[in-house]
Amino acid sequence: MLKHTIRRGEYYGCSEAQLANVQISPPSETGLMESFLCPCRHITDGDIVSLNSISTNDAPAAIGPYSQAIDSGSIVFCSGQIGLDPVTGKLISDDVEAQTTRCLANMEEVLKASGITRDQVAKTTIYLTNMDDFGKVNELYGAYFGTHRPARTTVSVVALPRGAKVEIEALAVKLR
Repeated sequence: MLKHTIRRGEYYGCSEAQLANVQISPPSETGLMESFLCPCRHITDGDIVSLNSISTNDAPAAIGPYSQAIDSGSIVFCSGQIGLDPVTGKLISDDVEAQTTRCLANMEEVLKASGITRDQVAKTTIYLTNMDDFGKVNELYGAYFGTHRPARTTVSVVALPRGAKVEIEALAVKLR
């Protein structure tokens, strides 16, 4: 098992019952408990080995100094996607529904390049320049994910890159 250094009360997903028979060294003066062995393997040796940049030509290229996604080994962090056409790099339409559909298609391509499916998405964040568009975006989002329901936050913002009306980012988990 992997050794972890944790602060008192942090168990990385292990329940107190699972930790009942675990030997934990006394906390140091900093409050850290050392030599903690995770019996549940919530964190394993392969969880975060390296950070790999994900890139695909099937989604718009990053329009700044960032990656389309980062694969940490167990979690894929997908950068926000706006309704850009991957070929032209231009916003596909001024229509929020068309932009949402394109955002989701772009996200799908980045996830696919990461070896992930939409059913592995754990959390999304939607940025809207007009909360009056929430119903339209929500309907398309719901159709995209079907019965899968990731955690989600929707935020109203003043503006988005390239004059977009919607941007969607995602966190996905690699299932073992």
